[in-house]
Amino acid sequence: MFSSLFKPKWQHKNPDIRIKALTKLSGHDESVIFLSLSDQNSQVRQASIAHLAHLPTLVKISQSDGVEATWALTRLKEILPKVKIPAEGLDDALLLMDDEHTCLQFVLNPKYPITARCALLDKINQPDLLHQIRQQTKQNKKLYKAVKTKIHQQTKQQQKEKDLQAICVKIEQLADLTNKSQIKDRLSLLKQQNQAAFTDAPNELQQHFETAIQQIEQQISEYEATEQQLAPRRDAYQGLIQSAQTLLQQVTNTPFQHTKDSIESALQLLQQAWDEVEPLPTNEMTPFQQKFKQLNTEIVNIKNIIAKALAKASQIKKLTTQAIKLSHQKSAISQKIVEKLIIDWEKAPKLPHIPQYHQLQDDYNAALKTIQAKLKQQNNQKDKNLEIILKDLSQSEKMLEENQIEAASTAFYHAQKVLKNTPDLEKETMHAIKQRIVAIQPQIREMKKWRHWGTEQARHNLINEVQTFIDMDENDAPQRAKSIKKFREQWKKLDKMDGLASEELWQQFDALCNTAYEPCRVYYDQQAESRQLNYQKRAKICQQLVDLEQQTDWDNPQWRELDKQIKKYQKDWRTAGAVAHKEWKKINDQFHQALKQLDSHLKTERQQNWLFRENLLSQANALSDEADLNIAITQAKKIRQQWKVTVSEQTRKEQQLWKNFQTAIDQVYERVNAKKEETEQHLNDNLEQKNQICEQIEALVDAPDLLTQQSAIKYFEKQYHQQGVVPNFHRQQIKGRFEKACAQVNAKIKQLKSDQQREQLKLLQQKHQLCLANEQQPKQPDILEKWQNLPALANPKAEKQCQIRFSKAAMATDNQAMFNKKQRLCIDLEILLKLDSPETEKAARMQRQVELLDQQLSHRADDIDVVILIKQHINQWFNLESVEKEQQEALETRFAIIFQKYLQTIGK
Repeated sequence: MFSSLFKPKWQHKNPDIRIKALTKLSGHDESVIFLSLSDQNSQVRQASIAHLAHLPTLVKISQSDGVEATWALTRLKEILPKVKIPAEGLDDALLLMDDEHTCLQFVLNPKYPITARCALLDKINQPDLLHQIRQQTKQNKKLYKAVKTKIHQQTKQQQKEKDLQAICVKIEQLADLTNKSQIKDRLSLLKQQNQAAFTDAPNELQQHFETAIQQIEQQISEYEATEQQLAPRRDAYQGLIQSAQTLLQQVTNTPFQHTKDSIESALQLLQQAWDEVEPLPTNEMTPFQQKFKQLNTEIVNIKNIIAKALAKASQIKKLTTQAIKLSHQKSAISQKIVEKLIIDWEKAPKLPHIPQYHQLQDDYNAALKTIQAKLKQQNNQKDKNLEIILKDLSQSEKMLEENQIEAASTAFYHAQKVLKNTPDLEKETMHAIKQRIVAIQPQIREMKKWRHWGTEQARHNLINEVQTFIDMDENDAPQRAKSIKKFREQWKKLDKMDGLASEELWQQFDALCNTAYEPCRVYYDQQAESRQLNYQKRAKICQQLVDLEQQTDWDNPQWRELDKQIKKYQKDWRTAGAVAHKEWKKINDQFHQALKQLDSHLKTERQQNWLFRENLLSQANALSDEADLNIAITQAKKIRQQWKVTVSEQTRKEQQLWKNFQTAIDQVYERVNAKKEETEQHLNDNLEQKNQICEQIEALVDAPDLLTQQSAIKYFEKQYHQQGVVPNFHRQQIKGRFEKACAQVNAKIKQLKSDQQREQLKLLQQKHQLCLANEQQPKQPDILEKWQNLPALANPKAEKQCQIRFSKAAMATDNQAMFNKKQRLCIDLEILLKLDSPETEKAARMQRQVELLDQQLSHRADDIDVVILIKQHINQWFNLESVEKEQQEALETRFAIIFQKYLQTIGK
């Protein structure tokens, strides 16, 4: 019952008392946390949050939805700079900072965790703040790298936005194009190239892009609407101007085919049609009016000229026509007629101001030239023709006497034909020829009467031949029809030879021919039926084209499939077979009308796709200037992947464009191949050089002066290693050859050196033997002679020592010491060469081995080379004076074994 008397003041019912009480508590006190989270009075909660210092609680409140979140965020900004680190909830609290300058203070403060500083860095976007961070955080590699990366990304994004902004401006500038018809194609190309770039752009840029497109599309719509309204009028005016130009061309080129009235009537009709067309805007109408007026004026001027010259021109035209007719005349031309024509032409009026006059004059001159050539030919042929005429008449007269009517007729008619083509004969000659003709002609007529009986027999034979043909099995209808036609032509020939046959005989022949033609009639009926089926096929193709146009969703068309389908229908049309000639124009017009209707939809896409692929071609051509082949080949692959044909152009244009594109792409690959070939050539050159070096090294193996060419070997080795790489396939092979050649040369050098060393040692041994002999028996002539005959040693120092010893020719002064020294040398050499020592020297050898072992274990003997040591001992032996003869012989015998063993070890 007294619990209420002992409640703390922060639990008091009065909010003001609770507020006053919590100010005396610590900011981390649980009571303050409790009040800030659950007190029912907002003022108490606000005061609690303003006093709270517990970071996790402040973070929790700041993530709520109420006004308390703002209070908590304000409190966090206030206390975070004063918080001791480390502190619970510090990272989460730092992440709630949203003001860039506040975030900057925490990022620059090294006492805060690096993870939180990097996270706060993501909230800073002002360039000056980012550059400040980069300048002040160079010591912290992670933060410096993060801010540097962000500045780079920001710069890259700004550049991208700048490029996108430039694209928007470029689209807006399309409105300034003078040629409005190009706006639509260029807008489509810009959209196609840059639509994807705006998908992840800022909303402001996306809106700018869409607004710019909408404005241009609105302008395009207005332009197309205006064009659609003005096009019929523009076409009408253009058509009238074309008609006027045609009329002007006609009256200019062929003035004599027109009259003054016909030209005036044509001009009146043109002017009437012009006045009926609704006018265009002034800027378009003025050029049309000026052109039409100019054409009218020119036509009127020519009309006036024609009116004056028409009468005169008719005479010129008549003479020209006469000359042309004579030039085309197949029969002979009279010289008198030609002379009269030339006189009439010279008297005719000259009309040089009429263009047609010059053409007529050229036609007349050309015809006259032909006529004169014919006259010349006639004159040259006249004597020959006269000879032929007289010969034929004589032949005809002779054949008549022999009752050979055919030969007589042939010769007679040929003489008449040649006579007809031989004008301008002398009167006496012509009179004599006509008299003979008059005498021959009645005789031929009389004899032809007798031939009539033979003609009748020929007709009966022809009838029998047709009857036989009917019974034959002739499957080829065209050939059968051709044979029947030949029968009828033979009948007509008989008619020409001897007049028409009787009606009865003709009816019999005609009936047989019709019966024989019946199978042909069936065949041609089948052909007609086939043509009708072909017509139905073509009509079906036309309907399929119409259905395709009507059923296609033109708002979302599948261009490539449409193009393929249309191409298929065109192919079917080409292989559909022949139709009746009278039906061809109708069905052909129907087909092309359906294609035209479809093409009205495909035209824009064809142009856009063509422009897009031309742009790809330009990009491909630009790759020839790209120095980096890797970039060029990457771009070439990318461009080739973009090459897609939606609606194809004419085959010839498509082939040319693809050929140009493929050539540009191939040039990139040719550069790559050329580079590859160049690299391969370089590798092969290196291989060739290395092979040559190997050959030179291999040749040294057999060189007699190999030891003097060791510097050349080193030079070749250096040259080999300085050469570049070789093809992978030959790398191991050439390396093996080189190593083998070097090994062979080195082995040969080693062998030569060993042989040389052995020879020098043997020579040294000989000099040693002579020195011993000289020391035992000084100044013996034979010893001196042998000494002089020996060559000098290669080593000057050793040679000098031998010369001094030989000249001295004295035995050791202390024989025992020298003997001990030589004996010790033998023991050392036997130990080093692993030879057995005499039994008497076993103890001394054991002692010496111990001494040598001690030397090897000491630091002084670390670098002792056994081979060099043996060589030194050998040389030392040869330089020691002789001792007593018995001792010397024993030592020499022992040393001979050592020396022989040493010679065997050389070169191993």
